[in-house]
Amino acid sequence: MNKVVILAGAASALAVVLVVAGLAYIPKTVTVEIGNEGTTPDAALFRPGTVNVQPRTTVIWKNTDASTHTVTSTVPTGVFDSGVMGPREEFEFMFATEGTFDYYCKVHPIMLGKVVVQ
Repeated sequence: MNKVVILAGAASALAVVLVVAGLAYIPKTVTVEIGNEGTTPDAALFRPGTVNVQPRTTVIWKNTDASTHTVTSTVPTGVFDSGVMGPREEFEFMFATEGTFDYYCKVHPIMLGKVVVQ
């Protein structure tokens, strides 16, 4: 039996969980912060540097640094590219298939990250 369960929070917030054949599907997200652990651009990094996720997970990169950055795939190339992100901007990408996805920042090429989807 399929049913929809609606959970109400604050007046402006409403969460909907679909329950199909007894299994709930809740969208999966993981956040990676783009930050700086020093006072120079070469101290910028992705936190965490490697994330392990399941297929159909959305990764959200949040720029918490005062500098601009990009999130650009390298292996395989051309899969995703955030373009230049200013401070407090975000970029998200949903990983549909299994694989290992390396990325870097075009502005600060020393910044490297990896998403492992399995």
